[in-house]
Amino acid sequence: MKYSNIITRNHPISLLYSTCLEDINILIVRDGYTGVTPLFTNNEIIINLDISEGRVASKENRSPNKSMDMAFGIANSDSSIRQMLMVELRFNYVNMKNLTRLELTGKVMGSTLVLGNTIPICGDFIFIFQPNLKAQAKNRFFRMDPKIGSNYIIKDIYELKAEYFD
Repeated sequence: MKYSNIITRNHPISLLYSTCLEDINILIVRDGYTGVTPLFTNNEIIINLDISEGRVASKENRSPNKSMDMAFGIANSDSSIRQMLMVELRFNYVNMKNLTRLELTGKVMGSTLVLGNTIPICGDFIFIFQPNLKAQAKNRFFRMDPKIGSNYIIKDIYELKAEYFD
């Protein structure tokens, strides 16, 4: 499964709120990425879920729910399987003790609600940490009590790029 610009741009949230579409490089830098830029070089557009949730909450006259940072469409080689992948960026995270199951599941739940079910949501939820903190984050996720699902996956931004964009 690889990134799909078409699925991302044609998601109902993208069509309803075009301001939630954003270049992935802009989002990752704003959220604390300090490596070589631009990291993504093919005009990859994502759905900024924080903006999307804010727009939906405003329209529904309620406070915004917690949400993941971004979502984008992915598809298999013949596009017969299409899904939305949700990603949370944790570049500035240092203290893993502050990671709680309730916070993580809340972000997934809020994002799932805003994306809806028009395009199925991928069952894996990606959390991006700095490469030097990945092992600590994995250890924290593994030791959470109550347990967090194995579908809450830790990666660094380079692994995300290699798996879904290259």
